[in-house]
Amino acid sequence: MVRERRNGGPMRSTVVINITTKSAKDTQGGLLVGGAGTELRGSAEVRYGGVLAPNVYYRVYAKYFDRGDSVRPDDRGSNDAWRMSQTGARVDWEAPNDAVLTLQGDAYNSVFGINGPDAIRANGENVLGRWTRELTEDSEVKVQAYYDRTHRRIPGSFTQNTDIYDFDFQHRRPLGEFQDLVWGLGYRLVEDDVINTPSTAFLPPKVSRQWVSAFAQDEIALRKDLLQLTLGSRVEHNDYTGFEFEPSIRLAWTPDKKETIWAAISRAVRDPSRVDRDVFSPATPPFRIAGSTQVVSEKVLAYELGYRVQIDPQLAVTLSTFFNDYSDLRSLEPLTPPRAFPAEASSGLTGRSAGAELTVDWRAISWLRLRGGVTELRVSSESGADAGARTTRDSIARDPNHQLFLRSMLDLSANWECDADLRYVSPISNQGVPAIRN
Repeated sequence: MVRERRNGGPMRSTVVINITTKSAKDTQGGLLVGGAGTELRGSAEVRYGGVLAPNVYYRVYAKYFDRGDSVRPDDRGSNDAWRMSQTGARVDWEAPNDAVLTLQGDAYNSVFGINGPDAIRANGENVLGRWTRELTEDSEVKVQAYYDRTHRRIPGSFTQNTDIYDFDFQHRRPLGEFQDLVWGLGYRLVEDDVINTPSTAFLPPKVSRQWVSAFAQDEIALRKDLLQLTLGSRVEHNDYTGFEFEPSIRLAWTPDKKETIWAAISRAVRDPSRVDRDVFSPATPPFRIAGSTQVVSEKVLAYELGYRVQIDPQLAVTLSTFFNDYSDLRSLEPLTPPRAFPAEASSGLTGRSAGAELTVDWRAISWLRLRGGVTELRVSSESGADAGARTTRDSIARDPNHQLFLRSMLDLSANWECDADLRYVSPISNQGVPAIRN
């Protein structure tokens, strides 16, 4: 699955994916979670939900984790320990006119590399307001506004303050008896202010960037309860590359209640970020590494094929396969070959990735559930045709080829659960990263 990221993260998918947290009404009472392991040295979460007034529900929470250093092949620590605490609250009001108003906010503090003097520190706050109204049984409108403030300090590199303002509108309605349409509009403003150092600079240090988007997705029942076609597309305008288009098509066949077969083709992009366009190191000429307007949006054509079968009420098996064809991937191009530096950012890579994931979900007995899986992945990249005689130094091939996991979920009583995980990640040979077993 191709997933979404903004301003420098994983590419976006054009299929509409709603990530919805539970309402405060559904999380009444208390919850206490704790965990420990070899890498995750300790974690804890406490949550409590209650009623403020008739049809007004709330919850508050706090959580913390402490991850230790990863270990190098020579048994030395990598100084990448990570410690983070987070608190937040949410209120949901169920209004009498089939509307729900949600207000929530979070604050966090994070320290990375805590065993060294140059720890990276990040903290921030966010607040969200969402109004949802059900127009009919099959139709609803959502309006959401979001604000996020992030402060990040990397000693010897730079300090960054980022403000994000985000607005979304979404409308879902049926079209006749066999179609379900979702469409929406979005706007995002990012204000980024960087305090530069002699080693690293973002030029200009302060910028504002805007994204305006629209999307539509239509789920069509070609044969009710048997064959469903999903057509979707997203169009976005950003300040870096202008208009971007991301269409998708997905077909799901359910021959019976136990089996589902699906296939999909989609196009997604990753817009350039400030690192691609504005970074300079060192901060003054002659630059060793420089951002460039030559960086365009990274693009991928993603192909998916999958099968799921519910063998019996306690056992389900899912097999997912994919192939991704990438173009215009970010690269570093030396300005004076064969010398590696100075170099500037460009879009001189192409690449491919293919893989499969097999998962098994088994409820062995009423109080024990087991979930296991294996993932096989192959990734490669090479210089694109437009790179000419210059050598591309960057690469996307930085992923493990094999991963295995097993998780047990044990219900000790009505109020207590105990989960345990085993995981294996194969080595990443071209990065000198050893296998992980925990």
